[in-house]
Amino acid sequence: MQKNQGNVRIKIDKLNIRILETLQTEARISYPKMSSKVGLSPSPCFNRVKKLEEGGVINGYHADVNLRALAPHVSVLTMIQFDNHGQENERLFREFVQKTDTIVSAQQASGQIDYILYFVCPTMQAYRDTADRLLEENPAVVKLETIILLDQVKKFTGYPLQELLNST
Repeated sequence: MQKNQGNVRIKIDKLNIRILETLQTEARISYPKMSSKVGLSPSPCFNRVKKLEEGGVINGYHADVNLRALAPHVSVLTMIQFDNHGQENERLFREFVQKTDTIVSAQQASGQIDYILYFVCPTMQAYRDTADRLLEENPAVVKLETIILLDQVKKFTGYPLQELLNST
């Protein structure tokens, strides 16, 4: 399979899949260690990673922060429903989401729910204050359903690349 982002054409072969799988779980791995895992020498391995970055397949590298070890917090999923999907309402809502640091993830959905937001806040009161602001600044939001997350049973460790790419 080939991906074309901008001017860079990238062939997604088994080696690139192995590189991506390795980086998803070990983003700070050295090129010599990665090359031995994927079956390439360090220089071609480095070149492939650079092409994957330039082609937009790799968007960045992030630390897996253990919030429990860092600070008390509350994690909340919030389902949002609009009564009016006009462009201005969508723009206002998306701007609010982008400027609110405690909204760490947001997805647009289909069906009765229009958006699913994932909040991480220092306290429940901080979440309530943000939810109140969301409702005040977004009059088209008619329903806000809150789910307090109690425990993380499985954390995100990367996408199932083999499964996704084998189905195409």
